Amino acid sequence: SSGINAEYGGRFRSVTTFMSHAKLFFTDIVLSPHRTDDFIPQLFYESSKFNLFGHYWLVRGRVQGDEHNFQRTLSLKVVLKGKGSMDVEFCFMRDAYSSVDIIPQVSRHSYTAEDSESDYSELKLVQPLDLNNLLAEKSIKFRLYMAQL
Repeated sequence: SSGINAEYGGRFRSVTTFMSHAKLFFTDIVLSPHRTDDFIPQLFYESSKFNLFGHYWLVRGRVQGDEHNFQRTLSLKVVLKGKGSMDVEFCFMRDAYSSVDIIPQVSRHSYTAEDSESDYSELKLVQPLDLNNLLAEKSIKFRLYMAQL
């Protein structure tokens, strides 16, 4: 129990420090489902491009597990489109109209010409079974906060 409290306390401090950045912006993201052209098509999600810090970005998502697996997860990455380099912290949170609560996690990535995609990070939900409700929607909506370091 104390380990869980320490984890959430550390996460809270991380998020509050993140939210105090001078160059912090947010944008509402809509992820649309797509399928790969593989022999066995794979489901993935992608947002349209958006502009922050003078660069174009998009968000990609992938689902681990299948509808028969209660351990399904949605992982997201932030992709810098075009050339550029910058250090960025970002955090996914629920949008203004969502009924699904997201546990905020701050991620950091140093974007360069050779490394324009962050690692995937799991979108943690307060109620993990809410993921099935999210995936049943035509699109997945949330808010992305980004801070330039």
